[in-house]
Amino acid sequence: MDEKRDQQEGPTLIEYMLSQLEPGSTLLEPVLKLAYQMSGEDGGWRLLRALGARACVVDTNVLLNDLRRAIRTEAQTALLESAKIGHVRLYASTKVRAETFEKIAKKASVFNWDAAAVRRHWETEYVPWITFVDPSALPPLSERVVALSARDPDDVPTGQIIELVRPHSVLSADKDLSAFGPVAKDWTFVTVAYRDQARKAVMEVHLQVGGGLVLRLSVATIEALLRGAIRLVSGINRKGAVIALATIAILAGICVAYRSARERVQRNVRLAIDAAKQGAERLAAGLETTSEGYARLARQADEADLILAKVTQSPSTDIARQIARDYAALVLGTSPIPLTGNTITRGMIAEGYLPRGEHPERYVSRVLHQHHDLFEQDASRRWRFKSHGPSAR
Repeated sequence: MDEKRDQQEGPTLIEYMLSQLEPGSTLLEPVLKLAYQMSGEDGGWRLLRALGARACVVDTNVLLNDLRRAIRTEAQTALLESAKIGHVRLYASTKVRAETFEKIAKKASVFNWDAAAVRRHWETEYVPWITFVDPSALPPLSERVVALSARDPDDVPTGQIIELVRPHSVLSADKDLSAFGPVAKDWTFVTVAYRDQARKAVMEVHLQVGGGLVLRLSVATIEALLRGAIRLVSGINRKGAVIALATIAILAGICVAYRSARERVQRNVRLAIDAAKQGAERLAAGLETTSEGYARLARQADEADLILAKVTQSPSTDIARQIARDYAALVLGTSPIPLTGNTITRGMIAEGYLPRGEHPERYVSRVLHQHHDLFEQDASRRWRFKSHGPSAR
């Protein structure tokens, strides 16, 4: 299980979809938002819970080495692919962001880098998919953070984020962080495992949402959607292409899950190949082998489960959460999409939070507004972790 395998096999449907993403967006976003529209708050929340997305805290040393691999291979790394799919949420401190930018120049002679070009790659290919948290306004969140401040104050922001988010793993080679539990020193194996799990997860979500969509639409309507989506991809408007690609992926799931629609949809795909550009041709080829590709993804994800079981652990629970802020951070930390106050409250209760009053979502909303350094609302007034800095989303 390594990245060379994918380079030998050539570009896949998922890889082509990744290449069309806008900065900071993910493959899971449009289909999860569609799930909320189709199924409402309850159905969307159940799908979100079943997805099992992970939070991961990354340190400067890992980011620099991953960046080095990306520059050397001129390919997408496993770490970034899992983040761009949206199954793994990457977190780092604002200090790590600044350190990485500065150390690129210091490593230029060692790694034979063009510092300016590497910094541009960092800003465009990494920064938009990492949430840079500023925990400086928070008091020490645990005795481990207090002890860490005595050993290495520079690592305190990362320690604070670990305690706040309770990630599935911490990718770092720093021994001072080992006291925080799930530190994955064999980070290269971990990132490949995350990537393989993410590929399976995005396919399963599309299958589930596609199954719901087919119950609401006739086969003729599905065919019309497919033809329209391929025409949109052929125009290669980047923003529109992402939506079209998500639609095509959902319809690919329908082709696998519902045999009655499969033959007719596949015929339309073959007819569309002649008129579509290179990108649409790749997609059509991907649709023809969806079932075989899913079986391969499933096998790789099973291997990934075994690796992650050895080098990571579930989020630590040895420190009881006492306040609503911490529960909210735990829920938002793994969510691939921004959430409403009602969904956040539901997730907090599922994690053991004891609600206050008959309308706990109102209290939770006040808490989120109070901690404006940690949380923010998007244009639709849904909540997410706030990413700080000039290149924040």
